[in-house]
Amino acid sequence: MNTIAIQRDVAALLVPLGIAGASIAVASVVLTCVILVIRGEEIGLPVAGWIIGTMLSLAAAYSDLKPAFIAAAAGAALAVFGLVIFWLKRARTQRMLSGHTPPRRGA
Repeated sequence: MNTIAIQRDVAALLVPLGIAGASIAVASVVLTCVILVIRGEEIGLPVAGWIIGTMLSLAAAYSDLKPAFIAAAAGAALAVFGLVIFWLKRARTQRMLSGHTPPRRGA
């Protein structure tokens, strides 16, 4: 077997693994965003899933960088979404501490 045939065989194995890793990373980001929206605090496991998915997506970097870019973009989206949720929670807490309560509905 020559070198080109070996590289083609290795790429045939690693690219599907990288695509599966990117899928795991994106699913973990969606799950983390849902947990943040419902005001959950336990986001360790989905973030660990994103890290594992990102590492698996790097396996495809041998011949294709798209899965790694997709996993990285999902991580960036998670960071932005997490910061916005943090900012909203902090603003709500400061409003409540200063005595400004939102008006009640139906009253």
